[in-house]
Amino acid sequence: MFSKSKDDIKIDDIKISPVNNSKKNPGIPSIISSGLTIVGNLSSEGELQIDGKVEGDIKCTKIVIGASGSVKGAVEADDAKIHGTLTGKVLAKVVLLGASARVIGDVTHESLAVEPGAYIEGHCMRIDRVKDAPKDSSFKEPKR
Repeated sequence: MFSKSKDDIKIDDIKISPVNNSKKNPGIPSIISSGLTIVGNLSSEGELQIDGKVEGDIKCTKIVIGASGSVKGAVEADDAKIHGTLTGKVLAKVVLLGASARVIGDVTHESLAVEPGAYIEGHCMRIDRVKDAPKDSSFKEPKR
């Protein structure tokens, strides 16, 4: 019963490789709940849900700023859904400004959707136009 046979597997024969499911299964989002204030920069390879306050820059794959959420700082993500307050720059491939959104800062995007009622104070610019833009920081109206 407990004798060793040549068919037994040694522990050294088992190879465990890490599974990278980040694209298939992004996992549970990290949540900054209402009543919580974070001062400092945040970085995540997954999704962030902000219902509290963050004072600092955020870099992640996907961000959702809830209606009660507030961010003071730059946001960089692939997908940004903003329903709360953001004071700072946004750089994202896809940006959705919900009806309750209040954004004060520039939005750089590939795709932008703005629901009626959303407030934005700043420039909106496509990512491809940013690559072609001159290094001069002054805003110039494109020639038509």
